[in-house]
Amino acid sequence: SSLWFGPTPAAEGIRRCEAMRVQVGESPESEAAILRQLACLNAIVGRFAIARELIATSNATYADLGLTLYVASSDHEAVIELLAGNPAAAERSARAAYRALEEMGERAFRSTMAASLAVVILEQGRDEEAEDFAKLSAQLAASGDLVTQVRWRRVRARVHARRAELRAAEALAREAVTIAEATDFVNDRADALVDLSHVLEAARRGDEAVAAVSGALHLYELKGNVVAAAATRLRLGKLVKM
Repeated sequence: SSLWFGPTPAAEGIRRCEAMRVQVGESPESEAAILRQLACLNAIVGRFAIARELIATSNATYADLGLTLYVASSDHEAVIELLAGNPAAAERSARAAYRALEEMGERAFRSTMAASLAVVILEQGRDEEAEDFAKLSAQLAASGDLVTQVRWRRVRARVHARRAELRAAEALAREAVTIAEATDFVNDRADALVDLSHVLEAARRGDEAVAAVSGALHLYELKGNVVAAAATRLRLGKLVKM
């Protein structure tokens, strides 16, 4: 999963995943794992049709192998749909996965899925429901699960900011940034900075918001996340004009 989460640029990650896919051709389970990374890497460069096809193939392979936990524990489909500008589809995928994990009595993956579900619900403006899932994620998450610790804080920070509870919002947003910075998960680090910028914008601290967005843009560009970088440039342009 390091090719997707880590600092390897998208184009290089795609090339390496394709090479690995050939090498593990006799192992359907290994290929399914590679396809997940390959799907998300294609999504961040805007190849959504390819990404959807790859993740569907991966999920079908896991299902055929009876590895239902692997299907339920994946938020890759939600990531793809959110990047594609379809948060409702992202929610459907994340919610189905969350329910499956809940029925299994699973806890570790469910904490991450709850955070992912909170993110996509927040994108649709349903703040209270997003906050509920973020709180649930916080209750379930292990302290060492840094991705989940970042994501639930991001959601709660944005909700507090929208309520003009700016001190609490900034504290959570900065915690998310600090935790993310301890990882090499480039997209999560950038996402945390974008959410911090929203909090700072709500506090009318435009220069600091611009600095946070600029940092996020730099990280997205390093990763080759064309989709997020384009959206972040638009946000930066609006902030600069304020």
